[in-house]
Amino acid sequence: MSVLGRFVIDIEAKDSSSGHRAKARVHLWVYEPEQTIKLVVSRPPAEVHASYKAGILRELRDATRDLVALDDIRFHVDNDSLRRGEAGEVALHRDMTDVFVHVVDPDTNVILEPKEVLKKVDRSYDALSVYYEEVTRQHERDMQEHAASNSTATFFYETLRLESTA
Repeated sequence: MSVLGRFVIDIEAKDSSSGHRAKARVHLWVYEPEQTIKLVVSRPPAEVHASYKAGILRELRDATRDLVALDDIRFHVDNDSLRRGEAGEVALHRDMTDVFVHVVDPDTNVILEPKEVLKKVDRSYDALSVYYEEVTRQHERDMQEHAASNSTATFFYETLRLESTA
C-alpha cells in the first residue's frame, strides 16, 4: 500500500496596506483508511480528547521517531462483533475510545504501513509501559479526588462529536 497523494502547498499572505507578509507550508496527505492505526483507550472520548490526546501522540512519536498525525477520536466500536457477522449488532462502547492516527516517515514524507509502525512500537514496549502506568496512577488519583469532593464523574461520559473519516 502506498500513499495516494502527497502535496506540499506553500501559502503566502500579504497585507496590501502595510506590506506585511506571512508564509506557511502545508503538507497534505491523501490516504486510504487501511493506512491508519487504531488505538483503543479504556477511557471515554471526551476524557481522551481533554487529558490524554497530547500524551498519546507524544509517546507514539517518541517510540517511532516519526511524525504522528491524529485522524479521529470516537467511541470504541467492537470489530469482533462485526467480524462474527452479528447482523444489526454493532457493539458501541461509550466508556472506551478509538483513536485513529497515521504515521509519516519524516525523511521521505511517506505514510508508513501499520505493520511497520507496530514493529517500532513493540521495540519501545518498556518506555510505553512506563507511560501507561503513569496514566493509570493519575486516573486513579483523579477518581479519588472527585469521590472525596462528592462530585459526580459525569464528565467522563460527555460526548465528543467528531465526524468519522472512514
